[in-house]
Amino acid sequence: MKVTLALIAELFRETAAHRAFWAMPGFSTVVLLVLAALRVETGVPASVALLGFESSAGDIATLLANFLGLLAAFLVSAGLLVILGAAASVLPALFEPGRIEWLLAKPVSRPHLLLSRYAGSLLVIALNAAYLVGGVWLIAGLKTGIWPDGLLWSAAVSMVLVASLLAIGLLAAVLTASPVWSPVLTLAAVLGAAIASQRDLLNRVVEAAPLQVFGSSLYHVLPKVWDLGVQCRNLAMGQPLTDWSALATSAVSGVLALGGAVWLFQRRSY
Repeated sequence: MKVTLALIAELFRETAAHRAFWAMPGFSTVVLLVLAALRVETGVPASVALLGFESSAGDIATLLANFLGLLAAFLVSAGLLVILGAAASVLPALFEPGRIEWLLAKPVSRPHLLLSRYAGSLLVIALNAAYLVGGVWLIAGLKTGIWPDGLLWSAAVSMVLVASLLAIGLLAAVLTASPVWSPVLTLAAVLGAAIASQRDLLNRVVEAAPLQVFGSSLYHVLPKVWDLGVQCRNLAMGQPLTDWSALATSAVSGVLALGGAVWLFQRRSY
């Protein structure tokens, strides 16, 4: 446990040295300050005011649900950008010449080393998401009396997606050990998953049977980016989770990618 914590602490120090590390918490702080400054009146019609400008929007529950839906969509999009950033810098940095040899000389197994790197990267993303989501949940509850628990579930589902895609980014980093190709392969996986999720439309547009089979295979193999994005928005708006299969298969995709990364890392020579 001490070794794991030390490896994760090292990753935190490394990411904190990058300016991009502070972009997400900085943006979240601005959002929370703006929300805290809002004046909310919960009568009918409900209204929200900021800097002297006031807007009415029916009942406060509808207004809050619409805002939380937008926030959930932002969280998923921001999570994808953070993953690409991790795939571009944090994950490939493990394989820099001189550094990887130094790390492998330590009395730490290769799976332990790689999984600690993955866990630390995921923890950085999770802490940023918890700061924003927890702050919005608290401010919304205090100001409106409505505690949007669906937002918390939405964040949990989005973290499953993030964890799966981050595992793919780690697999790309092990395969390429490159700060260029690692984010390219990760982006290709994200775009491939998003495009494959529209397989019904693709089947109507593309007539070639092999391409249809390929698109359907991608959909089943890769995390369900589009499907879970929609589910996150719906959960944040107070609707139930209706597609458990997308969540389960995305988790399986992440586990397989993580297992593949560990397997390759154990067999490569540095």
